[in-house]
Amino acid sequence: MDKLRVIDRLEIISIVDNTVEIWSKPEREDVERFFKWYNRKNGEDDSFLVAGEGLSFLVRTSIDEENSIILFDTAKSATPMSNNVEFLGLDLNEVESIVLSHGHDDHFGGLLWSLHTIKKQGVPVYIHPQMPLRKGYQVKSETGKKIRQDRAFPSTQEIENAGGTLVSEEKPVLLANGMLLRTGEIPRQIEQEKANHLLLVEGKWVEDPYILEDVSLVANVKGKGIVVIAGCSHAGIINIVREAMRLTEEDRVHAIIGGFHMARLEKTHLQTIQELHEIDPKLLVPCHCTGWRARHAMSNQLPDAYVEGGVGHRYIIEDVTEPKI
Repeated sequence: MDKLRVIDRLEIISIVDNTVEIWSKPEREDVERFFKWYNRKNGEDDSFLVAGEGLSFLVRTSIDEENSIILFDTAKSATPMSNNVEFLGLDLNEVESIVLSHGHDDHFGGLLWSLHTIKKQGVPVYIHPQMPLRKGYQVKSETGKKIRQDRAFPSTQEIENAGGTLVSEEKPVLLANGMLLRTGEIPRQIEQEKANHLLLVEGKWVEDPYILEDVSLVANVKGKGIVVIAGCSHAGIINIVREAMRLTEEDRVHAIIGGFHMARLEKTHLQTIQELHEIDPKLLVPCHCTGWRARHAMSNQLPDAYVEGGVGHRYIIEDVTEPKI
């Protein structure tokens, strides 16, 4: 695999997240609200940003005059996607490709709507080979144990009819002309999660405790270091960051943004936060599935880096140092 290019500027816009945070404005130059409190249409009707289960980010990378835009995850449904894309004035026709972090429906639910909205043919949709497999959980019921199935991933035909082309790869992939890296399967150096998770493989349910399909995005910004963008972090956010450092051969971690999936992992909060202290990110934005207890702990322990995630926030990471004469 070729080396990830060092970029001048990275911009991330939160299209969908579990929360809308309009009251507490981050006092940082690299974080801004990409919206007004409300938009008034036709002088009468108001429209608002809406929160929704899942996550979706618009990611723009730049080197000089070269730009690239991808869509990372598509939330649970078209409803929050369509509302917030319109509210924020985003043009999805600019999107070159879509990357899905994993095959849970709160990350692929708006995929077909997004493809139809992009209005192009052959839009690459990058997935891990396990993502289309049906997911399930073993749960207790009045009649004993049963399997609760998640919503099915769209079929290849549905994706093609909507204008997409599946690109299935378990190893790391360079995107955006080498300006972004999508990780492959993440080595579990720290075992933070062993899920009650099943996959339907050739008609049989098999255990999938590590959810190996979980992937993330990585950028390397000039003068800053790497930025990790996670969907749900089933692999463990520390494992993901360490793998990003290994793949890029970059020790500086400037930002970690996305879902950290710590709501049910309270016993590992202290260990994770200690590891985050050692990694020393300058911007830490837990979103979606992180859980309020973990977010509060991070806010208390890493106050200089912590920013509360929310729909409509824009994160701009760039090298602003003046060139030496």
